[in-house]
Amino acid sequence: MKYINHFNKGFSLIELLVVISLISALAGIIVSYTYTAGQKSRDTQRKQNMDQLVKGINMYFADNGTLPRSGTTCATVSDAGSTATFVSNMLPYMKTMTYDPNKKGATGDYAFQIINSANGKFRVCAQMEQASAGNSGATDLSSGCAGGVSYNYCIAQQ
Repeated sequence: MKYINHFNKGFSLIELLVVISLISALAGIIVSYTYTAGQKSRDTQRKQNMDQLVKGINMYFADNGTLPRSGTTCATVSDAGSTATFVSNMLPYMKTMTYDPNKKGATGDYAFQIINSANGKFRVCAQMEQASAGNSGATDLSSGCAGGVSYNYCIAQQ
């Protein structure tokens, strides 16, 4: 006796839609996680770079009794026009100059602000991507400094 198979082989439209929606949801979670992880990584790099800048500036101050000049009392670190002197002063104290991972040479790179050169008081600021990476030492340097950028993380030597 021969049996007739009345079942179609393959997947139904509902089954395909369920699988596609699950894959889309997983892909969305993975993409958002990697985006957030990239931001955290760059913010961590910014903090490490700023720590190196502060150490270099302190060594310069210890040797010279004044802070490195930037041509002004406040400028971005990578702005060659106003900070060429700053960079050339810092290179003996740093193997390489540190720049923001996303903004080298652009508005929003690290800001160096002289508060009191004779007493070694200064501030180095960065614009963190994640608001939670900011700190209470942050300040708005937008008036006359760094192209109107509001920084949310600063290290101050006072």
